[in-house]
Amino acid sequence: MSTIASRSRWKRHERQAAADIGGTRIPCTGKSERDVEHTAFSIQVKTRQAVPTYLTEGMAQAVRDARPEQTPLVMLRHRHGQGVKTTTYCILRLQDFIDLYGEVDADEKPGKEGE
Repeated sequence: MSTIASRSRWKRHERQAAADIGGTRIPCTGKSERDVEHTAFSIQVKTRQAVPTYLTEGMAQAVRDARPEQTPLVMLRHRHGQGVKTTTYCILRLQDFIDLYGEVDADEKPGKEGE
């Protein structure tokens, strides 16, 4: 695939992600900054043709095992090495995220009530 076609594809993915979550795509200016402007989130969009099987299988298991009132969630723990604090990532499907938070406005950040 050509570089131009590849660049066009990731721009399209960034625009779609921004639209999906109520944000605005920030055009690439050569500076390191977020891909999507949003009032409550700092968003980087990553697109891959192949996603690690442990993520897709983990999500399939979370979906299968979730009760009707539960939201499937995969927690990925990255052990950096001895003496370095582990980083944990929480992965939701986009529609589940939207179902939980809906449209997030400037004065309403998830988990920030009463602060």
